[in-house]
Amino acid sequence: MDQNMTDLAELSQLDPARDREPDAFETLRSEAALERIIAGRRPRNAVVWRVATGAAVVAAGVTGLLAVPALFPSAADKAFAGWTATPTPVDPQQVLPEARNCVKSYGGDPATVTAADIVLTEQRGIAKSLIVKHGGQALECMSVEAGDTYASQTLPAAPLTPANGLLSVDTRSSIGQGDTQYSHVVGFVTPKVTGIDLILADGRTVHTSTAGGWWTAWWPGPEAGEADTIRVVAHTATDSTEYRIAQLSSK
Repeated sequence: MDQNMTDLAELSQLDPARDREPDAFETLRSEAALERIIAGRRPRNAVVWRVATGAAVVAAGVTGLLAVPALFPSAADKAFAGWTATPTPVDPQQVLPEARNCVKSYGGDPATVTAADIVLTEQRGIAKSLIVKHGGQALECMSVEAGDTYASQTLPAAPLTPANGLLSVDTRSSIGQGDTQYSHVVGFVTPKVTGIDLILADGRTVHTSTAGGWWTAWWPGPEAGEADTIRVVAHTATDSTEYRIAQLSSK
Protein backbone atom coordinates (compact mmCIF):
# COMPACT_ATOMS: atom_id res chain seq x y z
CA MET A 1 0.00 0.00 0.00
CA ASP A 2 1.12 3.53 -0.73
CA GLN A 3 2.75 4.92 2.42
CA ASN A 4 0.85 8.21 1.96
CA MET A 5 -2.43 6.29 1.99
CA THR A 6 -1.36 4.49 5.14
CA ASP A 7 -0.61 7.81 6.80
CA LEU A 8 -3.99 9.17 5.76
CA ALA A 9 -5.74 6.10 7.14
CA GLU A 10 -3.95 6.51 10.45
CA LEU A 11 -4.74 10.23 10.59
CA SER A 12 -8.41 9.53 9.92
CA GLN A 13 -8.57 7.66 13.23
CA LEU A 14 -7.83 10.97 14.99
CA ASP A 15 -10.70 12.85 13.33
CA PRO A 16 -13.16 13.71 16.17
CA ALA A 17 -16.02 13.78 13.65
CA ARG A 18 -15.03 10.59 11.79
CA ASP A 19 -18.17 8.63 12.68
CA ARG A 20 -20.51 11.60 12.97
CA GLU A 21 -23.49 11.78 10.62
CA PRO A 22 -25.23 15.13 9.94
CA ASP A 23 -28.62 15.52 11.59
CA ALA A 24 -31.78 16.49 9.73
CA PHE A 25 -31.28 20.21 10.25
CA GLU A 26 -27.66 20.13 9.08
CA THR A 27 -28.71 18.17 6.00
CA LEU A 28 -31.40 20.73 5.22
CA ARG A 29 -28.90 23.57 5.65
CA SER A 30 -26.42 21.82 3.33
CA GLU A 31 -29.05 21.25 0.66
CA ALA A 32 -30.13 24.90 0.82
CA ALA A 33 -26.53 26.07 0.46
CA LEU A 34 -26.00 23.74 -2.52
CA GLU A 35 -29.16 25.02 -4.19
CA ARG A 36 -27.96 28.62 -3.81
CA ILE A 37 -24.57 27.74 -5.31
CA ILE A 38 -26.15 25.93 -8.27
CA ALA A 39 -28.50 28.86 -8.83
CA GLY A 40 -25.57 31.25 -8.84
CA ARG A 41 -26.77 33.02 -5.71
CA ARG A 42 -23.73 32.41 -3.52
CA PRO A 43 -22.55 35.63 -1.80
CA ARG A 44 -19.94 37.56 -3.74
CA ASN A 45 -16.35 36.39 -3.15
CA ALA A 46 -17.64 33.42 -1.18
CA VAL A 47 -15.40 30.69 0.15
CA VAL A 48 -17.22 27.54 1.25
CA TRP A 49 -16.27 26.01 4.59
CA ARG A 50 -17.46 22.97 6.49
CA VAL A 51 -18.33 23.85 10.06
CA ALA A 52 -18.41 21.07 12.63
CA THR A 53 -19.36 22.32 16.08
CA GLY A 54 -16.51 21.38 18.39
CA ALA A 55 -14.00 20.87 15.58
CA ALA A 56 -11.76 23.08 13.47
CA VAL A 57 -13.08 24.55 10.27
CA VAL A 58 -11.82 22.70 7.22
CA ALA A 59 -11.59 23.71 3.59
CA ALA A 60 -14.24 23.38 0.95
CA GLY A 61 -15.57 20.45 -0.99
CA VAL A 62 -17.60 18.33 1.44
CA THR A 63 -21.21 18.14 2.59
CA GLY A 64 -22.41 20.01 5.64
CA LEU A 65 -21.51 23.34 4.06
CA LEU A 66 -21.69 26.86 5.35
CA ALA A 67 -21.11 29.70 2.92
CA VAL A 68 -18.65 32.09 4.55
CA PRO A 69 -17.02 34.69 2.33
CA ALA A 70 -13.52 35.34 3.66
CA LEU A 71 -12.64 38.87 4.70
CA PHE A 72 -10.40 40.66 2.22
CA PRO A 73 -7.05 41.32 3.93
CA SER A 74 -7.56 45.10 3.82
CA ALA A 75 -11.02 44.76 5.33
CA ALA A 76 -9.73 42.32 7.95
CA ASP A 77 -6.96 44.73 8.93
CA LYS A 78 -9.49 47.51 9.41
CA ALA A 79 -11.89 45.28 11.31
CA PHE A 80 -9.19 43.96 13.64
CA ALA A 81 -7.72 47.40 14.28
CA GLY A 82 -11.05 48.68 15.57
CA TRP A 83 -12.24 45.50 17.26
CA THR A 84 -13.58 45.83 20.80
CA ALA A 85 -14.25 43.12 23.36
CA THR A 86 -17.46 44.92 24.34
CA PRO A 87 -19.90 45.44 21.47
CA THR A 88 -21.97 48.54 20.86
CA PRO A 89 -25.70 48.03 20.20
CA VAL A 90 -26.91 49.49 16.90
CA ASP A 91 -30.40 50.74 16.07
CA PRO A 92 -31.90 48.35 13.47
CA GLN A 93 -32.82 51.31 11.31
CA GLN A 94 -29.12 52.18 11.02
CA VAL A 95 -28.17 48.76 9.65
CA LEU A 96 -30.91 48.47 7.04
CA PRO A 97 -28.34 48.68 4.20
CA GLU A 98 -26.39 45.79 5.74
CA ALA A 99 -29.59 43.77 6.33
CA ARG A 100 -30.72 44.28 2.75
CA ASN A 101 -27.31 43.25 1.39
CA CYS A 102 -27.47 40.18 3.64
CA VAL A 103 -30.82 39.13 2.21
CA LYS A 104 -29.73 39.96 -1.34
CA SER A 105 -26.64 37.74 -0.98
CA TYR A 106 -29.02 34.78 -0.47
CA GLY A 107 -31.17 35.63 -3.47
CA GLY A 108 -33.91 37.46 -1.56
CA ASP A 109 -35.56 40.75 -2.45
CA PRO A 110 -33.79 43.46 -0.41
CA ALA A 111 -36.64 45.91 -0.98
CA THR A 112 -38.89 43.85 1.29
CA VAL A 113 -36.56 44.07 4.32
CA THR A 114 -37.58 46.43 7.13
CA ALA A 115 -36.07 47.29 10.49
CA ALA A 116 -38.67 45.04 12.12
CA ASP A 117 -37.03 42.03 10.43
CA ILE A 118 -33.69 42.67 12.18
CA VAL A 119 -33.53 40.58 15.34
CA LEU A 120 -30.03 41.33 16.67
CA THR A 121 -27.41 43.95 15.89
CA GLU A 122 -23.97 44.77 17.25
CA GLN A 123 -20.92 46.78 16.24
CA ARG A 124 -17.26 46.25 17.14
CA GLY A 125 -15.15 49.01 15.67
CA ILE A 126 -16.28 49.33 12.05
CA ALA A 127 -17.56 45.74 11.79
CA LYS A 128 -21.31 45.23 12.15
CA SER A 129 -23.04 41.91 12.79
CA LEU A 130 -26.75 41.25 12.55
CA ILE A 131 -29.38 38.53 12.44
CA VAL A 132 -32.29 39.19 10.10
CA LYS A 133 -35.42 37.15 9.46
CA HIS A 134 -36.50 36.76 5.86
CA GLY A 135 -38.51 34.27 3.84
CA GLY A 136 -39.13 31.82 6.65
CA GLN A 137 -35.50 31.62 7.73
CA ALA A 138 -32.94 33.59 9.73
CA LEU A 139 -29.73 34.92 8.20
CA GLU A 140 -26.63 36.07 10.10
CA CYS A 141 -24.25 38.45 8.36
CA MET A 142 -21.19 40.55 9.14
CA SER A 143 -20.04 43.58 7.17
CA VAL A 144 -16.92 45.70 7.50
CA GLU A 145 -17.26 48.61 5.12
CA ALA A 146 -19.69 50.11 2.61
CA GLY A 147 -22.42 47.80 3.87
CA ASP A 148 -20.99 44.85 1.92
CA THR A 149 -21.58 41.37 3.29
CA TYR A 150 -18.26 39.66 4.11
CA ALA A 151 -19.43 36.69 6.16
CA SER A 152 -22.82 35.04 6.35
CA GLN A 153 -24.69 31.90 7.29
CA THR A 154 -28.22 30.55 7.51
CA LEU A 155 -29.70 29.81 10.92
CA PRO A 156 -32.83 28.04 12.16
CA ALA A 157 -35.98 30.05 11.40
CA ALA A 158 -36.42 30.57 15.14
CA PRO A 159 -34.06 30.06 18.10
CA LEU A 160 -34.20 26.61 19.67
CA THR A 161 -34.78 26.05 23.39
CA PRO A 162 -31.49 25.18 25.15
CA ALA A 163 -31.59 21.89 27.02
CA ASN A 164 -29.96 23.45 30.10
CA GLY A 165 -32.58 26.20 30.28
CA LEU A 166 -30.02 28.96 29.76
CA LEU A 167 -28.02 28.85 26.52
CA SER A 168 -26.55 26.66 23.78
CA VAL A 169 -24.28 26.99 20.74
CA ASP A 170 -25.59 26.57 17.20
CA THR A 171 -22.38 27.23 15.21
CA ARG A 172 -18.80 28.15 15.99
CA SER A 173 -15.94 28.51 13.55
CA SER A 174 -12.56 30.01 12.78
CA ILE A 175 -12.15 31.69 9.40
CA GLY A 176 -9.08 32.94 7.54
CA GLN A 177 -5.39 32.32 8.10
CA GLY A 178 -2.54 33.78 10.13
CA ASP A 179 -2.97 37.40 11.12
CA THR A 180 -6.38 37.60 9.42
CA GLN A 181 -7.92 34.62 11.22
CA TYR A 182 -10.99 35.36 13.30
CA SER A 183 -13.52 33.35 15.29
CA HIS A 184 -17.27 33.48 15.43
CA VAL A 185 -19.99 31.99 17.64
CA VAL A 186 -23.79 32.06 17.33
CA GLY A 187 -26.16 30.40 19.76
CA PHE A 188 -29.52 30.34 21.49
CA VAL A 189 -30.38 31.95 24.84
CA THR A 190 -33.42 32.09 27.13
CA PRO A 191 -34.85 35.19 28.85
CA LYS A 192 -33.34 33.99 32.16
CA VAL A 193 -29.89 35.05 30.95
CA THR A 194 -28.90 38.68 31.50
CA GLY A 195 -25.51 38.44 29.79
CA ILE A 196 -22.94 36.03 28.34
CA ASP A 197 -19.15 36.33 28.49
CA LEU A 198 -16.54 34.25 26.68
CA ILE A 199 -13.19 33.64 28.38
CA LEU A 200 -10.58 32.74 25.77
CA ALA A 201 -7.55 30.53 26.24
CA ASP A 202 -5.27 33.58 26.53
CA GLY A 203 -7.41 35.07 29.31
CA ARG A 204 -9.22 37.66 27.20
CA THR A 205 -12.90 38.19 28.01
CA VAL A 206 -15.26 38.79 25.10
CA HIS A 207 -18.69 40.20 25.91
CA THR A 208 -21.42 38.90 23.62
CA SER A 209 -24.61 40.41 22.24
CA THR A 210 -28.02 38.89 23.05
CA ALA A 211 -31.46 39.62 21.59
CA GLY A 212 -34.58 37.80 20.45
CA GLY A 213 -33.41 34.41 21.72
CA TRP A 214 -29.99 34.63 20.02
CA TRP A 215 -26.47 35.44 21.18
CA THR A 216 -23.32 36.06 19.15
CA ALA A 217 -19.74 37.35 19.20
CA TRP A 218 -16.65 37.44 16.98
CA TRP A 219 -13.00 38.17 17.76
CA PRO A 220 -9.52 38.01 16.20
CA GLY A 221 -7.94 34.61 16.77
CA PRO A 222 -8.52 30.90 16.13
CA GLU A 223 -10.06 29.74 19.40
CA ALA A 224 -13.57 28.92 18.18
CA GLY A 225 -12.19 26.40 15.70
CA GLU A 226 -9.96 24.70 18.24
CA ALA A 227 -10.74 21.95 20.70
CA ASP A 228 -12.70 23.30 23.67
CA THR A 229 -10.46 26.23 24.62
CA ILE A 230 -13.28 28.63 25.50
CA ARG A 231 -15.20 29.01 28.75
CA VAL A 232 -18.70 30.45 28.51
CA VAL A 233 -20.19 32.29 31.49
CA ALA A 234 -23.96 32.75 31.55
CA HIS A 235 -25.15 35.44 33.97
CA THR A 236 -28.65 35.54 35.45
CA ALA A 237 -30.28 37.86 37.96
CA THR A 238 -29.18 35.58 40.81
CA ASP A 239 -25.93 33.87 39.82
CA SER A 240 -23.47 32.94 37.07
CA THR A 241 -22.85 29.50 35.52
CA GLU A 242 -19.68 28.55 33.66
CA TYR A 243 -19.50 25.98 30.85
CA ARG A 244 -16.88 24.63 28.51
CA ILE A 245 -18.03 25.58 25.04
CA ALA A 246 -18.14 21.94 23.90
CA GLN A 247 -20.84 21.32 26.53
CA LEU A 248 -23.18 23.75 24.79
CA SER A 249 -23.61 22.23 21.35
CA SER A 250 -27.27 22.25 20.32
CA LYS A 251 -26.66 19.38 17.89
